[in-house]
Amino acid sequence: MPIKKVCAHGWLDTDLTANGIRQAHILKEKLKDERIKCMFSSPLKRCVRSAEIINVYYGLSILKEELIKRNQLRHMGGDKL
Repeated sequence: MPIKKVCAHGWLDTDLTANGIRQAHILKEKLKDERIKCMFSSPLKRCVRSAEIINVYYGLSILKEELIKRNQLRHMGGDKL
């Protein structure tokens, strides 16, 4: 069986990947009829970009919160597993 390479994202401030953009658009459509009143995001670029895509139907201010990124894999940022 071939070994699958996995890339772990941690606290590196990378852009949202093409797959991430696709997933954010899918989630945006799934959430479009929900009554969302506020939106929080990690300050990481990929997280903010995801929130911006989802926020198209709401026009909310996106509150960037440092504490959201505390549970990420800081020591593994971008390393191949």
